Amino acid sequence: MSFRYEQFCPVARAAEILGQRWTLLILRDLFASGDQRFSDLRGRLPGISSSVLAERLHYLEEQGIVARRELPPPAASTVYALTEAGRALRPALIEVVRWGMHFMAASKPDDYFDPHWLPVGLEAAARRDAAPDLGIQLLVRTESDPIEAWVRGGPDGTRVVPGRAAPGEVRAELDVDGRAAVMMAAGVLGLDQAEAAGLASVTGDRSAVERLPDLFDVPIPTPNPAS
Repeated sequence: MSFRYEQFCPVARAAEILGQRWTLLILRDLFASGDQRFSDLRGRLPGISSSVLAERLHYLEEQGIVARRELPPPAASTVYALTEAGRALRPALIEVVRWGMHFMAASKPDDYFDPHWLPVGLEAAARRDAAPDLGIQLLVRTESDPIEAWVRGGPDGTRVVPGRAAPGEVRAELDVDGRAAVMMAAGVLGLDQAEAAGLASVTGDRSAVERLPDLFDVPIPTPNPAS
């Protein structure tokens, strides 16, 4: 874990920290879901071993990017949290997510998907130029409580905000499957299709939800030459 490129270059320093396998995905999950127990992180990273996860977390602690803290009773457990230096990575991570969208054609139908990633993905795909002046509350389905986030367009682009919108901020509420939400934002799955498949339901102004793709600018995936 002490590998160095031996170059006087900030890209080299960043690559030394972030270039290890699993490291970016660990940070992605801390951004997406907040403070996490070791077991939570392990459960959201299929394929990682406990020893590798422990090594990566220890290294990130050494670098001052992640810190451990103790939750008070009744939880009384140890969680891993981003430090100020770790949180400062967010704008760069958003750009990595947006860049990675160009290569999603290489994905497979059975690839693991965690709906908790969705708000970060939507933030990366949010339109950065003028967007329609409308708001939509999202309730993203999970095995337990839904993930709440709301999107709002305006002259400066689209905002994606975790949690519940204030009264008057949204015109409709969309209860939706996570993968379906991605496809609807990209404009490749219509509301009628999603409802017919049992993947979505709407409360409020349907016309607002039908314009969901207008709030986003999802990069078109580059065809995979190997496919």
